[in-house]
Amino acid sequence: MHLQLFTDSRMLVPLIGRLSRSRVPVVIDHMGRAPAKLGAGHEGIQALLRLMNEGPLWVKLSGMANFSDKPPDYEDARAVHTALLAAAPTRLVWGSDWPHTKPDAERPQTERLLALFQEWTPKPLQGQILWNNAAQLYGLDPPESSIYHHQTGAAP
Repeated sequence: MHLQLFTDSRMLVPLIGRLSRSRVPVVIDHMGRAPAKLGAGHEGIQALLRLMNEGPLWVKLSGMANFSDKPPDYEDARAVHTALLAAAPTRLVWGSDWPHTKPDAERPQTERLLALFQEWTPKPLQGQILWNNAAQLYGLDPPESSIYHHQTGAAP
């Protein structure tokens, strides 16, 4: 069991104490969902980074169409992605965010989102984020063999 929050990371700041004491893992959806134009230095992302390192917090690398103003490459979201990777790569999971339900925007292509993840994430961390971290979070045995491993040669 885990608690998943679909919220703007700036709303987490007053909850840091409570979240850090959570008895279940807390997953923040959409990379913290604050507007990407704010970058990685604002208080919401800084709260995420702190909670990833000190508490039971995980972040889902997903939903860029929900907080970025620059589709289809979402370059304004890259700084947040990079900060999350640098802070705690073992506390990240990836998600496609399919079926891409943001009603007022062009739907992203899932294949493009995976390609951006691969472009922005160092190869040694890709398998960890795609497989091992998710297995740890959800209490699953990591696969010994995977399609991803066979396609990229990355360790599962």
